[in-house]
Amino acid sequence: MKEYTTLSEELAKLSSERQEKIKARASRLYLEELTFKYLQEKLGVSEAELAQYFNEPQRHILRRSSRRVGHKGLIDLS
Repeated sequence: MKEYTTLSEELAKLSSERQEKIKARASRLYLEELTFKYLQEKLGVSEAELAQYFNEPQRHILRRSSRRVGHKGLIDLS
């Protein structure tokens, strides 16, 4: 039977420098997601309108606003 490991276990195998890079990237993605959701909510615009305003394909906006990655799980490397 195949053994599985958790994300935390895999991250613990990485160098501390690499772990810090992953933490920083996770934080940026999380803030980006919150920013797009906030803008969309406050401006009362659709994802398509937001994408048009930022001159970005709608699929990029959809990907950001529907991301369900657990930010805390990515940050907690202990």
